[in-house]
Amino acid sequence: MSPSLPVLSCGVHAVLRDLLPGGAPTRLSAEKAAALMKGLRPTTATDCCRRDLARDLLADLRRIDRQVRDNEAQMRDALAAAHTALTMLPGLGTVLAAKLLGHVGDVTRFPSEHHFASYTGTAPLDASSGKNTRHRLNTGGNRALNSVLHIIAICQIRDGGRGQEHYLRKIAEGKTPAEARRALKRRLSNVVYRTLKREHDTALTCGRLTHRGTHQRLRRHLADPVTPPRSSVRQGEQSCRARRPAALLQDRRKHNGGAPVTPRSRPARPGLHAREGADRRKTPERCSTSSRSSSGACAYQ
Repeated sequence: MSPSLPVLSCGVHAVLRDLLPGGAPTRLSAEKAAALMKGLRPTTATDCCRRDLARDLLADLRRIDRQVRDNEAQMRDALAAAHTALTMLPGLGTVLAAKLLGHVGDVTRFPSEHHFASYTGTAPLDASSGKNTRHRLNTGGNRALNSVLHIIAICQIRDGGRGQEHYLRKIAEGKTPAEARRALKRRLSNVVYRTLKREHDTALTCGRLTHRGTHQRLRRHLADPVTPPRSSVRQGEQSCRARRPAALLQDRRKHNGGAPVTPRSRPARPGLHAREGADRRKTPERCSTSSRSSSGACAYQ
């Protein structure tokens, strides 16, 4: 398993810090590290070993940088094929939009925005006690989607706009910063759900989702399965049930020598009071002495 990009960057910085007299600056990129290594003149065997180690780390850093750029280009192509407008939302870029689409899959599997909020873990949990009405953090749901909405909320609070206004309004109502941020994430969950649902309805109207080819390729690329819509399953069951009586009539016509056969209707099941012997009233012979009236007649007659 190859190391991640931050680990390689820190490794290059650690090696160059020992090679350069004044140390190496932080947040090194592959180009900056290569420029620093051009002026290295190692004098000892230890410095030569460190220089070789820095070259190997720099080669790995460039390879991972190239893979990241290629992956981002593939995600841009996938988003363009999906015809999504999620990137128009403030704080939602290419990587976050692709991650969101990959984890959500088919948006029609969520009946409402409340179900979607429960899936993303942004629906708060009631933690009220007595007269104090409050909600606490929901630690369930899809944490990857929750992380995406958290990053969007942080960006909108920092950059200003309607997200920051909603956050400050919740702070003015007496909520803590964490509670106000959760309220903003809940609102962003609704915005994302409505955007996806509107795009899905528009695509159905334009005929882009007839075979779902583009969307299935996008889901496979982002490594998340697509849940089939419930409407198609129900329609298939209804069509099978509708064809069942006709098939039964054809089979009965064959056994009857080709004569027309009418569907046999099942007799209605009689009710409890219409059955024979359903009357459970006691007879005088079955009445006990305690159930008789003062006149000697049965009390149930």
